[in-house]
Amino acid sequence: MVSTARSALTRPQILADVLGLPVHVPGISESAAAGAAALAGLAIGARPGAAALAGPIPPTAPLAVPAPGQARRYDEPYAEWIRRTKRDK
Repeated sequence: MVSTARSALTRPQILADVLGLPVHVPGISESAAAGAAALAGLAIGARPGAAALAGPIPPTAPLAVPAPGQARRYDEPYAEWIRRTKRDK
């Protein structure tokens, strides 16, 4: 998924607000690409073994903490999305 710097910060905050839960954001923005590169290195022998891939998890960016009352901002757009998806079926 391609995202801008702004959306990379906004999406976790929206999730935190709507779910009412803190959201941990990976410190590495392209974790899928990093994993693929690590596995490729293992496949060609550039990595010593699978144990080398099982290192510590990269640090996370600042935690997105739910903002009280923000979930209400998304109630109407969500209801409209539900109406449209049901209509299109």
